[in-house]
Amino acid sequence: MFTKRDITRFRPLMAAAAVATVLAFSATANAAEVKKIAVLTPEQGTDFGWNQQGVDAAKKAAKQLGLQIEVAEGLGYGDVRPVMR
Repeated sequence: MFTKRDITRFRPLMAAAAVATVLAFSATANAAEVKKIAVLTPEQGTDFGWNQQGVDAAKKAAKQLGLQIEVAEGLGYGDVRPVMR
């Protein structure tokens, strides 16, 4: 089980992993196929924490790849499947 301190140390790594994931998916698909990406966060993307790091990283990746981005924030920790649809 991770402690709060462990999670704090891994935040930059998680943000980098989010960017790497977006870049990996975009590299395997044709640019004509992928036009928009999304990021979903349980809290606001302005929380000075991992939510903000994830949103900022996704926005940067979208800008670098010339994609539109949809940010859904403040979704809570419950079922997010309806938002994803």
